[in-house]
Amino acid sequence: MAPRIDLNSTFALHDRLLGRWRDDPKSCQAACDHASQTLSDRETKFEGARSMNFALSALLLKQQHVETLREIGESLHRIAEKAMDWVLSDHDRFIQFFRDHERMWPWLRKASHSPHWQGVSRFDAVITADGQVRILELNTGCPAGFFHAENFSDVTARAMVEAGAIPAHAATSRYGTIPERTLCDELLEIERQGTHEQGLIALVNDENELQNELALFQRKLRSRGRRAEIVNARDIQWNGSQATVHGEPISLAYNKIRISTPNSPGHHWRPGFENRYAGYLEAIAKDGVVAVNNLACLTVGEDKGLLEVMRTPEFTRQLSDAERLVVEHHVLRTVRLREGLVDWDGQTIDLLPFVQRNRERLVIKPANEGRGFGVVVGKFATPSEWEAACELDPCLPKVVQEFTEPASLEVQRDANHESMSHFLTVGLAMIRGRYSGLLSRVSTNPVTNVGRDGVVQAVFVEN
Repeated sequence: MAPRIDLNSTFALHDRLLGRWRDDPKSCQAACDHASQTLSDRETKFEGARSMNFALSALLLKQQHVETLREIGESLHRIAEKAMDWVLSDHDRFIQFFRDHERMWPWLRKASHSPHWQGVSRFDAVITADGQVRILELNTGCPAGFFHAENFSDVTARAMVEAGAIPAHAATSRYGTIPERTLCDELLEIERQGTHEQGLIALVNDENELQNELALFQRKLRSRGRRAEIVNARDIQWNGSQATVHGEPISLAYNKIRISTPNSPGHHWRPGFENRYAGYLEAIAKDGVVAVNNLACLTVGEDKGLLEVMRTPEFTRQLSDAERLVVEHHVLRTVRLREGLVDWDGQTIDLLPFVQRNRERLVIKPANEGRGFGVVVGKFATPSEWEAACELDPCLPKVVQEFTEPASLEVQRDANHESMSHFLTVGLAMIRGRYSGLLSRVSTNPVTNVGRDGVVQAVFVEN
C-alpha cells in the first residue's frame, strides 16, 4: 500500500478556526490584517509588486509524514534524473518525446561539475482527502516560493495566536515549509563546486521579464557580502573562458527564465533567440558558467511530457522495483494530447475520442507553460470549454492527465464573507537531490496557483 499523509489534524484545525471566526470575527479579522501588513513589510509580494493573499489556514504534519514526503520527493528526483539521462542520451528518442524542443538540442547538457540535471525543483502534488500524494508536475524551470514559504508559516502562527485559535507556545512550533535561507545556502554550495573563481552572481532574466522573488533574492545575497545583480540574458557575453556581464565575470547564474515553444501564447523564447542570447548560450555550451537550472531542465525537465516518459515500458525497465512502485503510486497518468492510439492504464485507446468522452475524469494542460496558464480541469469545465481544450494547437502542445480530487479545507478569509471550500496542493522543494520542505497552497480555484486566487499556506510539524 502506498504511504499516506494523515490530514485529520489539519481538518480539526480548520474546524477550530471556523469556530473562532463565528465566536470572535473582530479578533480574527484584526489578526488577518496584521498578518497581511507584516507580509507586505517583509516584501513578500508576487512579482515584487502585488500583495499576496493571506488566510488563517495551515497544514499540520507529524514528523513521520515529513519523512514520507522526503522519501517520495527524493525517490522521484532520482527517477527524473534517470528519465532525463535516458531521453537525452539519444537524439532520436529525444525527438520522439520532445520534438517541441528540437531547437534547443545543442544546449541541452549537464554541467561538468554537477552530478545532477536538476539543481532546484518543486514537485507539485495534490494530497487527497484519504492522504494519497499524487504528483501533478515537475517544476524544474524557475520554481517560486522558496523565499516566501517560511514567512507565511511564521506570520500565520502569530496570527493564529492573536485570533485565539492556538496557544501562544504553539507559535514557536517547527515549520514544515522551506527554510528561508536554504536556497541561498545551497546555490552558494553549487557555485563552490564550479571551476571558476568567485565573481558576480547573476539573477538571470529574459524577454519574459519574470521578477518573482528576484529582488528579495538579490538583497539576501548582498546581505552575505556577495555581489548579485538582476541581469537580462541578452547582456551576458562570452570572453573566451567565462560568462561576463559588462566585463564582470559571472561565477553563478540563477535562471529565472521560461523557454517553452517558439510561438507559444504564454511565456516563451521567440524565434531569433540564438542571436539574442548568443553570448550566454556559448558560455553554457563551453561550461563557462554555473547555471541553475540548466537549459535541459528549462525544457525537457519542465515539460509535463516527462511524466509520460516515466510510465513508458522501454524506460521503466531502467528502474528498480521500488522506483516503479513510486511511479505507480504517486505519478498521475499523463500523455501528450495527440491523435492516434496510446496506452492508458493497460489498455490501448484512441486518445482524442477517449478524452472528449471523459471530461470529468481528466485534466488538459499546456505541456510547457506555468502559473496555471491554459489548464482546464474537466470536472469544473463546461462542455464547450472542454471541447476547445481538446483542440490540437501546434503553437501550444498539451498533455492530458488523470484527475485526482484534492482534499478540500473550509477556509474563511475575512469577516465580510462566509467560509469557502479551498483545494489543497503542495510543492515538494528539492535542491541538489535533497528534500528541503514544502510550499503549500490553498485556493477556491481548482488550479491552485498564487498568480490566480491561491494562498500560500503555513505548514506546522506537530510535536
